[in-house]
Amino acid sequence: MNRSPVRLTAAVFVAVVAASTIGAGGASAAPASADVAIRPAGFDCAVFVTNNGPDTARDVVVSSRDPFAWLRGHFPRHLGSIEPGGFRSVCFPLDYYLPKRTETYTVVSSTPDPDSSNNTSTN
Repeated sequence: MNRSPVRLTAAVFVAVVAASTIGAGGASAAPASADVAIRPAGFDCAVFVTNNGPDTARDVVVSSRDPFAWLRGHFPRHLGSIEPGGFRSVCFPLDYYLPKRTETYTVVSSTPDPDSSNNTSTN
């Protein structure tokens, strides 16, 4: 029997490819999804961001919908990942020198969100 390194390497390669493709045509796992939601925190400068699950929300960002919000220091806040059931509180600076105004904030995530109806909050 001839056991050259080329034949042995080819046989191992075929075995690994075959093992890795077994079941590949079967049912696949559902894609990850995370229902991130935002709501007022009950005082002027803050909002709560919650992940209602079922999976981890990744690359979560809260930002103002006002195109001039950056002039008031309302830069987008990068919150990173939020586990299912977890939340973050985000505070934006108050504009004491300006009259009180209504501000709308939006939360987004790189994880698909099955319910985008709760992704905005007006304070």
